[in-house]
Amino acid sequence: MPAPTLRLRPLLGLLLGLAACGPKAPPAAPTAGIPDQPPVPAAAAPFVPPVPAVHTTPAGRSLWTIARSDLPLVSLRVVVPGGATTDPAAHPGLTAMADEMLLRGAGERDAAAFSAEAERRAIELHVWTGRRATVLEAECTADQLDAALDLLAAAVQQPRFDEDEVARLLDQQRAAIQEGLDNPRAVASELGWTLWFGADHPYGHPTGGTLAGLEGLDAAQLRASWEARVAQGARFAAVGAVDAEALAAAIDARMDALPAAETDLGLPPPGAAVVGGRPGRYLIDQPGAAQSVLRVTLPAPSAGDPRAPATALGMFVLGGSFTSRLNRLLREEKGYTYGARAWPQNGPDYGMIVASTNVFVDQTGPALADLLRLIDEARTGISDKELAKAQSGTRTEAIETAAARSSLADELVRIQLDGRPADTAARDARALAATDRSTVDALLAEIDLDKAMIVVVGDLATIRSEVEAAA
Repeated sequence: MPAPTLRLRPLLGLLLGLAACGPKAPPAAPTAGIPDQPPVPAAAAPFVPPVPAVHTTPAGRSLWTIARSDLPLVSLRVVVPGGATTDPAAHPGLTAMADEMLLRGAGERDAAAFSAEAERRAIELHVWTGRRATVLEAECTADQLDAALDLLAAAVQQPRFDEDEVARLLDQQRAAIQEGLDNPRAVASELGWTLWFGADHPYGHPTGGTLAGLEGLDAAQLRASWEARVAQGARFAAVGAVDAEALAAAIDARMDALPAAETDLGLPPPGAAVVGGRPGRYLIDQPGAAQSVLRVTLPAPSAGDPRAPATALGMFVLGGSFTSRLNRLLREEKGYTYGARAWPQNGPDYGMIVASTNVFVDQTGPALADLLRLIDEARTGISDKELAKAQSGTRTEAIETAAARSSLADELVRIQLDGRPADTAARDARALAATDRSTVDALLAEIDLDKAMIVVVGDLATIRSEVEAAA
């Protein structure tokens, strides 16, 4: 076979042609035309929480609604005045037990049938006992709203209080209380209220009751408790795919046994004195506890006080986020804890700020000393950067509340129970955005650890000496 012939002339011509082109100019730098400074982000669009429409049903009942057509869902609330403040001294927890029975059988349905009917229609029913009111909740699709109202009407007006179901509930609650006594965090929370207000104050006992308080309770007492409270009527709130006029008529048609008038929630008059706390150091023994619970409570403005927004911003800086002062030191730098919080807690006649964390037992003393030091240092004020972050964080929280139908319904109830106007959430949002650093600093400057209530729950045989040295 002849050797292959190489055709050099065409190849040489191509190479010479490329060489004749000469070197090309270097490509433009990839950053050409890009400004030296990053763009300034636009200011966040103002957010104003939705304001409920306030209605009075034809029979005179109060109804707040926020209509939403994005999803065919409804969150409905029924607010009955009274709450745990009506508990007799000898039986703390009576109100909560009576309330719990409302969804354990009503009308012709016993507990099992009542629950089955709600489940069949995909209606979620709950009841909770606050200190000033009982709240029944229904979550349902819009096409099941009438059925949800039927179930709520039966629960409110025809609860059964079957003796066997009452006995079962009391046994379950005793077990829950006993379990809570073994939980240091639950103990610190419940005792926080008792120690702050005093055991003889209407707010000073656990809403779920005590083991001693549940003794001797029976179906007749639970029924009497509920009947005395529901005789005052109820308020209503709904968020979602609702027609206010149709809902008002449906409420009146089904709740005809309730008084048809504006419900008195028993709120204190405007300007009422704020309930003061009881400062001091309280050590609660929890033998063998794997962690210690630290809880510091200080007086603060009540709900509706013009200084309340400054309180919220100050507590956000101190312990309202993962990067707050408390978490930066106690979690990130020192490794005492998995997390710490600080928050305002208030009502129409009380206000407090609370800082709390769970810490490793062998670091209880140093952690408490650092916690108290951070709270005391807050008196020196915050920075402009911290204020901006707190305003952004509280704005985000308000947006999240407004975005969640159920949370928004709960917010309407909270506003009602604080005795504030329907546009409270919008007012608060504007106040938070307008609060300046000097206002927050002035509020924080009022912190006085001599007025603090310090609660430590843990294994005192291990931690007592270092806690006493730290506080």
